[in-house]
Formats: sequence, structure tokens, C-alpha cells
Amino acid sequence: MVMALSIFPCQRNVGILEKIVHSFTAGNLAFTNDELNLQYQAQVDVIGQLEDKVRRLINEANANSSKASSTTTTAVLKLQRDFERVQNRAKALQEGVTKFRKEMSQKAAAARGTHNNSFANEQEQAQQEALDYYEQMQAQLQQDVRSIRHSKMTRVLSDLLLGG
Repeated sequence: MVMALSIFPCQRNVGILEKIVHSFTAGNLAFTNDELNLQYQAQVDVIGQLEDKVRRLINEANANSSKASSTTTTAVLKLQRDFERVQNRAKALQEGVTKFRKEMSQKAAAARGTHNNSFANEQEQAQQEALDYYEQMQAQLQQDVRSIRHSKMTRVLSDLLLGG
């Protein structure tokens, strides 16, 4: 009976953890990420403490099983299975949060990468524009040089022809 009462707080706290995880993954704007992280970590700690307590009670019941009736032994086994299910549910929730955080981290890195790629593309485009401008200026300079040479040649020829 004591163990049955001990497993209920554990189940209740895993349910609370499940709601916190849902808030994480649903992007609940009622809480900031810091608040959710604090609530999540506190709940994981509470569940860990409750699991230790239930484990200790199960071990005590198993140690006293030689003195207990078969009904008590069966009840202890059932509670142990229920406890394992609760533990597995808590572990699955924690793994889900770890996976969610990893995915969010990867998305953030990809977004930064896209931003960096965008910046690199902008730099490349600016360099290409500068190169195009340089080539235009060089072409204009060559045209001016040709024009000046042509005008000098025209003057020289004019002077020669006119006897200048």
C-alpha cells in the first residue's frame, strides 16, 4: 500500500513533465525558454528523487518477499512493472526534449549558415561589381588614350600637310 502511494507522485510528476515538454515543442509563448528550462530541470530533478524513493521501497519489499504472502509479492511485481513504465515514459520525454533541442540547434546553425552564405554571396557580388567597374574604367581609359593619340596624330598630320 505504501509503494502504491509512492508511485502516484511519480506518475503525477511525469504528467507535469509531459505538459512542460509539450510547451517546449508547441512553442508556447506564455513562458520564455528560460522559464521552461527551469521548470523542466526542476521537474526532472523531482522525478529523479521520487524514482530513487520508489526504487528503495521496491528493494525493501523484494528483500521482505520471503516473509510476504503471494498476494503481496504479486502486488510488488505489478507495482514494479508500473514503475518501469513510468520510468520509460519519463526517459522518452527527456530524450524527446534532447532531440528537440538538437533539432532547434541545427535549425539555428542552418539559419546562421544561410545568413553567412547570404553575406558571402553579397561580398562576392560586391567584388564582381567592383571588378566590372574596374574593367569599365580601364576600357574607358584605353578609349581616351586612343582618342588622345588620334587627336595628336591628326594635329601632327595637319601640321605636316599645312606646313605648320
